[in-house]
Amino acid sequence: MVRKNTRLSKLKIYFQTIDGDHDLLNEYNKIFGIQGIYDTQNDVAEELLHKAKVYTNAYNKSLLKNFHDLFPDKNILEKLIIGNYANSSETFKRPMAKYTQDLAKQLGLI
Repeated sequence: MVRKNTRLSKLKIYFQTIDGDHDLLNEYNKIFGIQGIYDTQNDVAEELLHKAKVYTNAYNKSLLKNFHDLFPDKNILEKLIIGNYANSSETFKRPMAKYTQDLAKQLGLI
C-alpha cells in the first residue's frame, strides 16, 4: 500500500493482508522477505507517484487520440507509463511487475 500524500523522503511501501490473516502475512514475509524487497524499491514508487500527477485521465486520452499510431491501444500506453507490464496476465514476464501493477492501480495509473 502507498499513500499519495506521503512526503517522498518518508515514503514507505508495505506488504498488507487482504483478508486480515496477519499470521499468514508475517509467515510469507519471513519466508520470502517481501518487506525487505519493497524497502529497496522506493525509487520505483517515487517515480510512479510523480507519474500519477502527470498522467491524468484527460492527458492519457489525449495521447491515445493524438498518437494513435504509437499507442494503438491503452495497454501500450499504460506499459510505457508504469515502466512495466500493466496487464495482470503478463505479471511473470518482468521482475517486479506485480509490485508495479499494485502501486499503479492504487495510484490510478492503470
